[in-house]
Amino acid sequence: MINLKKEKMTITITLGIICFLLIFVMFMQFKTVQETDITQIETMRETELREALTNWKTKYQETSESLEETKQKIEEYKQKDNSNEEVNELLSKEVDQTNIILGKLDVRRRRSSCYFN
Repeated sequence: MINLKKEKMTITITLGIICFLLIFVMFMQFKTVQETDITQIETMRETELREALTNWKTKYQETSESLEETKQKIEEYKQKDNSNEEVNELLSKEVDQTNIILGKLDVRRRRSSCYFN
């Protein structure tokens, strides 16, 4: 009978402590939610979106410039199409420049025939 009372008392105290801790955690959560500034979170999202938009604009401009350079090269090839020797020289320089950029060509070895525009 005494053991039964001790067990009930232990269970009651344990449940009381658990309830107290849960209530404490809930109040801390409520306080945290009240202190959170929703406008700051929205501003952060807006800032992140602006940064992403700026990055995409930059990539678009770079791609546009690359497209224009490629179009110019195509026009140059078309203009020099009449002379096979000029086209071969132009293509050879283009291949050498690409190989240098890719690191497939030793720049010192082929310095005289390679240059960048």
